Amino acid sequence: MLSLLLSFLLFFLRTEGQVSDSVFVMKSKSADIALLGNDVTLMCNLTIPADVLQITWQKFQGSIPETIKTYSSQHGGKILPPYNKRIQYSNRELTSSSVTIYNVTLKDAACYECLFNVFPYGIYGGKMCFSVQDVPELRIELHPHPTIEGILIVICSATGKPAPHITFSLRGC
Repeated sequence: MLSLLLSFLLFFLRTEGQVSDSVFVMKSKSADIALLGNDVTLMCNLTIPADVLQITWQKFQGSIPETIKTYSSQHGGKILPPYNKRIQYSNRELTSSSVTIYNVTLKDAACYECLFNVFPYGIYGGKMCFSVQDVPELRIELHPHPTIEGILIVICSATGKPAPHITFSLRGC
């Protein structure tokens, strides 16, 4: 009876097109925004008991998926290049998976999807996205005016993501 109920539930979720409803997606505290150079961990858990054959992680650049990692109990895990140098994965069991991206770069800002290949019902997945920000850095230079004594030229520049805004304020005028 339980098997029949589970089969109906999986069929209902699958045919309703609510693929992401079948997966509970947990993200690390900083998964929505990652700081440049830091690490970010994405976690994904299947909330229903199922016979998972394989877990696949994909990165989306626009609408095109790129497989970055796969894991199955039969073949083990594989991280595909160029991600194999900066990504570590963890699978406590076939219903739970995480990917840690080390030393995050601006190119890592994207949406990522975990896909559970469940026998015999198909694929269930969850998607999570994060952007990458860089801490603003302010540079101030003071130069004497070349022709007017006592006047300074102030040059300010700032870098960061999102782009910082510089404003000047005159006090005591």
